[in-house]
Amino acid sequence: QIKSEADLLYAQAQAAAPEDLWEIAFIRFLNALMLQETSPTERKLDPVALGEAVLRVRPRDYFANAYLGDEAGRRNDQTKALAYYSVSVTERETLGALNNMTCLLISSGDVEKLQSIVIQLIRLNAEKKRPEVTDTIGEVLYTLGRFEQALNRYREADRAFGGKQPVVRLHIAEALLRLNRAEEASRILQEIS
Repeated sequence: QIKSEADLLYAQAQAAAPEDLWEIAFIRFLNALMLQETSPTERKLDPVALGEAVLRVRPRDYFANAYLGDEAGRRNDQTKALAYYSVSVTERETLGALNNMTCLLISSGDVEKLQSIVIQLIRLNAEKKRPEVTDTIGEVLYTLGRFEQALNRYREADRAFGGKQPVVRLHIAEALLRLNRAEEASRILQEIS
């Protein structure tokens, strides 16, 4: 069982951490847990092993699942990453984990899951208006064959980025090509090359 001081620190991190900084809060929690609860040999464990240890005690923990999802994604283990993210976004619906999960689903081609997750992304992004998430929503719509809607999202993201993100500009060109607007796409490609 996790000691009360670590529990308190963890609860404070969960409540106070801005969603972009959840990983820092989680690592702080792991450090506190490691100092209070682990044997000398366990103190040499890496954060992934510690995250897995947290999941043995708290299997539905948001921070641990999101962190392990990121780590599995970095190791190109999509199956594990999706499993961790699925638990994470069920426990605490945040744009960061949801956006990462969506990117994995796009690359896996899981259209059924994409259709359900895009609604969550749109709803959550309505108040935050993060351009990288708007671009991801465009990618989902593009993957689903809704090219005009994807183009609208890409343009929205492009405006928010001030036209300075080449990858977003490339997404606009791809959508334009799908909409048989090759001349417009060609101009954009020339601008970013």
